[in-house]
Amino acid sequence: MKTIFILFLIFSFSSFFAQTLKHDSVQYIQKSRFTEYLASDNYTYKIEDTIQLGNPSSIEVFNFINRTINENFLTLEKAGAEYSGISAVISEIKVKNSICYVKAISKNRLGTIEFILEIEKAIQQNEMIAKGMTSGKAILELKKAKEKLDLELISQAEYDAIKVDLAPFIK
Repeated sequence: MKTIFILFLIFSFSSFFAQTLKHDSVQYIQKSRFTEYLASDNYTYKIEDTIQLGNPSSIEVFNFINRTINENFLTLEKAGAEYSGISAVISEIKVKNSICYVKAISKNRLGTIEFILEIEKAIQQNEMIAKGMTSGKAILELKKAKEKLDLELISQAEYDAIKVDLAPFIK
């Protein structure tokens, strides 16, 4: 009986710590932490994954990526354009007020920097380089397939199959 109880505890803790959050479930969660996040680009981002910052969606600053500006990591400000292209390692995935945030730490030429990303909006606005399929990537792939069709390099059936595969990503 003791063995069964211990196995139950091990299973409970392992399933508790191996939680995957799906992008379409965030709206139902007020506050929680996760080990994985399945984003709308159909890629599962995990703690310890490396991500890369893209370009700011406004002229000088990122709108959905903040950086901490003191030793206690409590004060945030919008990250500036100088952080474009920087890589950072995901250290935390959490939901607060139905928004998924990712904490990522970068150790680079600018020192150690902690970023807080509103991940879905950062992906959608290309502030974070998506690892999965985005609407923009899907449109580019479809345009390439159309060019191949026009050049008679692929058949209409092949083009239609590609279009069906990419349609869910195009908004």
